[in-house]
Amino acid sequence: MSQSTQPVKLNDEQIDDLLYCARAGEVEDLGAYLDELVPPSTQGAVKVKQAVLAQVVDGSGNGMFHYVCANGHLDTFNLLSPLSSLSLLLHQNSSGNTPLHWAGLNGHLPLVKALVERIEDLEKEDTEGAKVIREKQREEEMKRRAESKRKRRQEAAKQADEDKKSEAATGSSEDKKTAPTNGDAELDDDEEDDPPELSLWDLRNNFGRGPTSESQMNDRENVVQFLLTRMAAGGGAEPASTKPDQEDVKELEQKTKEASLEDKDGEAKGQEKDTLS
Repeated sequence: MSQSTQPVKLNDEQIDDLLYCARAGEVEDLGAYLDELVPPSTQGAVKVKQAVLAQVVDGSGNGMFHYVCANGHLDTFNLLSPLSSLSLLLHQNSSGNTPLHWAGLNGHLPLVKALVERIEDLEKEDTEGAKVIREKQREEEMKRRAESKRKRRQEAAKQADEDKKSEAATGSSEDKKTAPTNGDAELDDDEEDDPPELSLWDLRNNFGRGPTSESQMNDRENVVQFLLTRMAAGGGAEPASTKPDQEDVKELEQKTKEASLEDKDGEAKGQEKDTLS
């Protein structure tokens, strides 16, 4: 006889325990714990467990799939995969990174493949949910492009002002062309282009980088090749304008340098401003 569906409200200790199991890859303990929270006989057990997983988020926005994928626990992912949804797998932490960003950054190719395949399967099953995410993806890309363009225009105006001051100081009186520079023309061209449709899993973090770019920055060439091949097969493409401004590049490179999720003893200690330890 099935039990009636009851929402499960987790306390802080339960959240910490579940995050630990995900980080450490404790497959058996995690499975038993979830069955204890939501017995298999519960009506709609999968939906109830999905609601449980959605509650398990740390202070930096990392969910269970972030921890599992950052640390390369394929068995744990396979345990949780039937309970996954697009919102869980594409959940972005406070830095805008999804579980796929972390799996790629750390070179966990089997997990990258499993994640992409699961997301693509769910996209076919949940077309409405995918539509909502894709629209948000497009809006974020438009905002990112607009902000990047604004910064470049500011830099161009600043440079022009400095040039005028330099000319005044040296007494130069050469006439200047009023036609737009190549850079201005490029900015105007960018404004007319709609962003290309990306693969659903190709979400951008706060620095405008998708999982492919993150993987490439950390020299995970096998991951990069797989993702590029998958993009080509699915019609997705890396936008030409995804290169962030130089200040963003420097900050992201520093974060990437620090973003090892394995210390010398094999303990997860991720540093990303948010931590996966």
